[in-house]
Amino acid sequence: MSNIKNLNLSNQKIKYKVCSDPEDNRYISFTPNDFDLPTRFAKAASEIKTFVEELETLKSDNIDKNIELLHTVDQKIKAQINYIFDYDVCQIVFGAVSCLTVNKENGMHFFEEFITALVPVIESEFSASIKQMKERTKKYTDLKGRFEGK
Repeated sequence: MSNIKNLNLSNQKIKYKVCSDPEDNRYISFTPNDFDLPTRFAKAASEIKTFVEELETLKSDNIDKNIELLHTVDQKIKAQINYIFDYDVCQIVFGAVSCLTVNKENGMHFFEEFITALVPVIESEFSASIKQMKERTKKYTDLKGRFEGK
């Protein structure tokens, strides 16, 4: 018999459907109000920008080198996206498809579409959490004057 007891803490994760296609049942889950998420996001975005700049070295006369570079950059970008969420979301979001694949309709890379969809979610949740934290903290900081000098 085990002496393990459950703390019953909420993990605060929210489940998001990846695709609007009703037959596509891919979901990711993360804590959008995690105060470290914007830090990880900014760090990853900086790294991703550097990796995308590597694509400027693509040359039309060297297919083998291009394929190698595209694969390497794809893997580096996916690693940064996974870093943001602390698990392999790329397998769910992109599957075996390169995150550098370009959408024929809007010209964006697959990873750009994903990040662009995430930014408003993270910003909204972060702002709401800051507001909630300030309200909660105010309850305690308002008590400070009551106990001073008595």
